[in-house]
Amino acid sequence: MLVPKTPLTPHEVKKKIIREIQICTRDPEYFIENYCFAINPDKPPKERVVPFKLWPVQKKLLKQLLTYTDTFVEKSREMGCSWLTMAFELHQALFTDYFTCLNISRREAEVQDSGCTFHSLMGRIKFMYDHLPKYMQLKIHAPFLTFRVIKTGSIIKGESSNKSAGRDTQYKMIFVDEAAHIDCFAEMYKSCRNSSDCLFLNSTPPTDPFDNKYVEIKNMTASGYTQLRFNWREHPEKDQAWYKKKTAGMSEEEIGQELEISYDRKKVERSYIEYAEEIHLSNNKFLYHPQFPLIVGMDFGLAAEVMLFFQQDKDKRLYLIHEYEEANKLTPEHYHNFLVILGKLGYKDNISDIEIYGDPFSGNRRHRTSGETVIQQYHQASGGRMKIRIKTVSFDEKRRCAKALLKARVNGLPKFKVSSACRKFSKCMGRCRMNKQGKDHVDDWSTHKVNAWEYAVSNKYPIIDAAIIDIIIPNQPNLNNRNLIHNSILTGKRMHGRENVTLRSVLSGRTNIKEDLHG
Repeated sequence: MLVPKTPLTPHEVKKKIIREIQICTRDPEYFIENYCFAINPDKPPKERVVPFKLWPVQKKLLKQLLTYTDTFVEKSREMGCSWLTMAFELHQALFTDYFTCLNISRREAEVQDSGCTFHSLMGRIKFMYDHLPKYMQLKIHAPFLTFRVIKTGSIIKGESSNKSAGRDTQYKMIFVDEAAHIDCFAEMYKSCRNSSDCLFLNSTPPTDPFDNKYVEIKNMTASGYTQLRFNWREHPEKDQAWYKKKTAGMSEEEIGQELEISYDRKKVERSYIEYAEEIHLSNNKFLYHPQFPLIVGMDFGLAAEVMLFFQQDKDKRLYLIHEYEEANKLTPEHYHNFLVILGKLGYKDNISDIEIYGDPFSGNRRHRTSGETVIQQYHQASGGRMKIRIKTVSFDEKRRCAKALLKARVNGLPKFKVSSACRKFSKCMGRCRMNKQGKDHVDDWSTHKVNAWEYAVSNKYPIIDAAIIDIIIPNQPNLNNRNLIHNSILTGKRMHGRENVTLRSVLSGRTNIKEDLHG
């Protein structure tokens, strides 16, 4: 930086300015450390504007940014990543021609607030620009969400997160701050990916790691991203005393997310960790086979009415062949769509032959105006042909049935398979998670299809509890009028010691033992 020890002549000053500009042009690190300023909120008020001295981890990130390749950063809070990125962008805008960059964050105020303060990304660029010496301050045009250097033609733009962010033009680099916390990131990623060959994704871990595009990219084995990890322990001004004070009022989950870069899965346990797309989701589209029965699982509701269409083969393997979900429609409309689907599948048998399993709670809930249940409405709309079967089972039993099916194999193959045409269902299975109490699923967009699947599975693949029953064999000597042989057998109903169950009745199939063992 130009700080003369003795007065210089105008000619010497000019030579030094030229030399400084040449060094800054070649060396972004030199420019940042010698000309940029940042805010340190931990300092006394009059000392909070501090020279931007880079830590080793920041130097590592700067080196990566200069490669202009895809960069993935997972970090603790307050690691200075966004400050450094804005300083890098300022350098590129001042010293390279036609540099273009887009900054994206969750809300518009985080990209640029109304006062363009250093709390926002664009505000930090303006803050560092305003603290440059006059000979570094090239003329700029800086309306809202734009920083343009007129001489170099470079433009830095800002935009709040939305599904089409970045779709307007091509950029040298796109910076997405707190990417894991952007609700529409999965959709937004498509437009960003097509708008730049250099994406920089920066974030702390999300609250919910499931169905999160940022986490998905992190876990990809060949994503093409250079992955960097910045833990608070690499911050030169933070130690155990700071950590102890910082975490005093934080929960374990907050500490994991904000400081320890932990993707906490205890808080949001997947309902079905047994489900894996690489095992259960087929690469092929399953077609209806008239030789095997058609089975439908239904979940009723105004928010979303779901129908899942299955078939079961001779080996009792279950195949999901079609999925349906529509909201804000009346029962006759859903029934019409049901008939359309049957036509597309090629189903030509009687509707009454279809095995349909539904939600026993919502199915029997009466409409306040008509007094009819949903099941009655379907019965009426179909002219009595649609027979929806319901069975009240506990949530725990439903889940045990479903888990058993997911783990089961037939001749080494999964007992449950999903058609490639039902990827939305597969996504729901990956997303669906347990509530904190572990008593039910969290009610969100994924729950309805999972529920419909559970109703079909719990009816077709019930878990039969083992029970001790007393088998009385009469007319046997030396048994004091009663001979009790305790056998543990599979039965769908617990049978107590004073009931007379003969060996003949067990073996004859009256207790459905044989059927259950093969089901």
